[in-house]
Amino acid sequence: MAYQIEYVIGANTYNLSNQSPEFMVHYLGDENFGMAPLHMITSRSPAQHGDTTLDFRLDPRIIQIPLLVECDTLQQQYDMRNYLLSIFKPSNVNGRLVVTYPDGRERAITTRVLGGLDFNMETSAGYSIRSIIKFRCSDPTWYNPIPKTLPIATIAGTPTAYPKIYPTTYGTTSFGGSFDLTYVGTWLSYPIITVTGPVTNFSITNSSSGQNITLVAGTVIAAGTTLRFDLRFGFKTVTDQAGVNKIGLVDASSELAQFAIFPAPDVPDAINSLVVTGTATTTASSVALSYYDRYIGI
Repeated sequence: MAYQIEYVIGANTYNLSNQSPEFMVHYLGDENFGMAPLHMITSRSPAQHGDTTLDFRLDPRIIQIPLLVECDTLQQQYDMRNYLLSIFKPSNVNGRLVVTYPDGRERAITTRVLGGLDFNMETSAGYSIRSIIKFRCSDPTWYNPIPKTLPIATIAGTPTAYPKIYPTTYGTTSFGGSFDLTYVGTWLSYPIITVTGPVTNFSITNSSSGQNITLVAGTVIAAGTTLRFDLRFGFKTVTDQAGVNKIGLVDASSELAQFAIFPAPDVPDAINSLVVTGTATTTASSVALSYYDRYIGI
């Protein structure tokens, strides 16, 4: 498969890296696909030489893609200008850049058009267009656009002691177990967790990072009810199957903002051990975790 860069917005996909019937575009390179920009968070005492590093944060990424669009006449140039501006005009609708590696792997990043396409022209150089498209990426990390979904709940029985008077029901069904997720991304991923009832006292813990999400004690997710924990930044919501806000069911000790799937070295060998608990479940009960493998750069 050939290497390519595509811009996707709405239902439309545009190839920026190869000559095509729509574009007649020549790909001239790219800027800022690698390491995401960042800044350090530090403190400094009055008499301290240097400073103390406390943490860091990634900053938004600015991507630039220079293009050459072949035009033979002035009219064709203006037609192509109008065409390019109709695609890459500023909008509040997110688009994404999708890079396909020569081996077929894909990496995507969410974008909005920042500018470029100023069309400074010198007719002495011919009528072809040389310009730059600028994109701003509020989330500067790339991701594999194929999501992963992991069913992580099992039904476990509680043994019943002998002797026992018959008839009786053996065991009380419950979620149980630890599930090891080996994460292949290079940057942490905030998942979507879907819980389908019936289940009482639901809890999920990433024991590798120590983060936990727990519902208020005694909370019952009824049969036929689904709770969706969307932990992505810009969302951070807890809703039911009708989209009703249910964040009030979450215990105050929970870490909705920080709960994530971590790469190495944040957790050893990138192994995230997820522990799910709950009681009063049936075979209809389930928990699933969906996420994207995310990358600090490509």
